[in-house]
Amino acid sequence: MKVHTILRVNNKSDLVFTMQPMFSWKLIGGKRNLMQKQYAFVVAADSNFEHVLWQTGRDSNQSSGISVPMGQLLPATRYYARVQVITNQGTTDWSEPVAWEDPRTDWQADWIRPGTVRVGGPKKQKKPYITKKIFKAEKGNHRAILRLSALGMYHARLNGHDISEDYFRPGFTDYNQRVQYQSYDVTNLLKAENTLTIEVTEGWYSGLYGWWGARELFGSTNAVICQLEVDGHVLVGTDASWEQWYGPRQYADLYNGEEYDAIAKLEKAGSMVPFPHSKTVLVPQEGPSVRIIKRLKPKKIFHDSIGNLVLDLGQNIAGWMAFKNQHVKQDTVTLTHGEVLDQAGNFFRANIRAAEAKDTYHLHPNDGRTYQPQFTYHGFRYVKLTGFSDDVALSDFTGVAISSLQQQTGSFTTDNEKLNRLRDNILWGQRDNFVEIPTDCPQRDERAGWTADAQVFMPTANLNYDTQSQIILTKFLYRC
Repeated sequence: MKVHTILRVNNKSDLVFTMQPMFSWKLIGGKRNLMQKQYAFVVAADSNFEHVLWQTGRDSNQSSGISVPMGQLLPATRYYARVQVITNQGTTDWSEPVAWEDPRTDWQADWIRPGTVRVGGPKKQKKPYITKKIFKAEKGNHRAILRLSALGMYHARLNGHDISEDYFRPGFTDYNQRVQYQSYDVTNLLKAENTLTIEVTEGWYSGLYGWWGARELFGSTNAVICQLEVDGHVLVGTDASWEQWYGPRQYADLYNGEEYDAIAKLEKAGSMVPFPHSKTVLVPQEGPSVRIIKRLKPKKIFHDSIGNLVLDLGQNIAGWMAFKNQHVKQDTVTLTHGEVLDQAGNFFRANIRAAEAKDTYHLHPNDGRTYQPQFTYHGFRYVKLTGFSDDVALSDFTGVAISSLQQQTGSFTTDNEKLNRLRDNILWGQRDNFVEIPTDCPQRDERAGWTADAQVFMPTANLNYDTQSQIILTKFLYRC
């Protein structure tokens, strides 16, 4: 069987945005005792490798941790790489190329903030705002890259479509030192007439953080910056011409949950205002993104002995509960999250301390739509349901598990089911606590990145999952 090579950049085969590309490959096929003897590695500006920029070759069996000197890379530039390997069983063909793009850019857009700020919620949270820009783009075969960040958390949509599957961007960081920005290829979403909306909430920047009740840890102004680059030129950038709106989300808090009013209409609140914040703190995202990793069907719904209607997901997760609005008896429903039941089998949440972990929805009765939060997550297995009818069905609900971990790399199986369950618990515990940074817990009013906790668990973490980008992020944060 002929030997061929599979090449990856930052352990991915699809396009990535990174200014720290790291390459690895594996050999497929051949006979037993296959060994690498030499390799040739090439970087080019085109997928046909007619414009070679850098190449190297070595007598080595090294097949991971291959990097390109930073001096060879330019901002806002797309690159292609391929590798050829000489083995003890012959020479492989050139691998399929992998592509990546250096996300560094010249920021021409400005930071903007809302002209009006509203405060509400059970703990005086700032109401999320939406900033909007309507613009035109020329027809034709153009490549569009959207770059954006916020002092807070953002969720962006272009022409009614989410720009990515990421959550909680721009991510946890020391905002005084570095503010990550993301780059997204939105070529397929661009039209002749376009509407770009960005919803911004407090997040880690100014929201409640830590068991001690800190708020406005890094600042009090939830600003946003964004620019759309088409074929390398800035077509649209944030400035005072962007509109400000208030939408259905009444508040969003990492510990306390969200309140969403589906009955409320969008309300224009004027224009955004320039915010004189430094752009030198902006750095490309290098760590992993938080994404949905699994959807779970709950196990049962029951009434506990004190009358609560309780849903049992059957598994502790970090994430949230999505539900279909078709079995409600009130125009307001709440989902309150907890980890365990008490000794009498009743819903219990004292161990979560001050975190309310409650999502509230004001709804048109039984409109058939599916609802879930956007800017919060909970550590839970059980959910107390309020405002739902007693005939509510298990099929109405889906548990949504999130994590920064995307690829499992290690596991084991035994003939002892209890030991296998322990293994699964360890994996779930890791997934639940790798949300942006390695945390101490996913449920209480803490969720902090204590370095001792991470240090103790890191050997196991590295075995279970691909943690390369997570470690990059951790170093990136703690050298602040």
